[in-house]
Amino acid sequence: MGTFGIEFTDPGTQRDPAMASGLIRLGDDTEYFGAPTGYWGVDDYQAGWTAALRRILDGETVACLPVTMSDPKTTNFVEVWALYRDGDAISEWTVQVTAIEEFVDSGAGR
Repeated sequence: MGTFGIEFTDPGTQRDPAMASGLIRLGDDTEYFGAPTGYWGVDDYQAGWTAALRRILDGETVACLPVTMSDPKTTNFVEVWALYRDGDAISEWTVQVTAIEEFVDSGAGR
């Protein structure tokens, strides 16, 4: 069973204070991302992640982790990572639902 985590590693850099760096861990794989913080702040992203993960834990079969949010009045897209629950597995991930449950229960990613 793989581990799961999503977190910010740097909530704003000197080079670009309007961009927060983060990572998502899916079993043995790690993906890095940059999230603009002009419209949503770090706390907004974390709340969105927790809400999406709780939907999956509550039995929903589809949820999305937001990673790029912009003002919908001035942009025509956002970036999300889709989660599709299939029994005790999530999409093609090497992560079980129990790993997500452990992550949410630990309060990590906030």
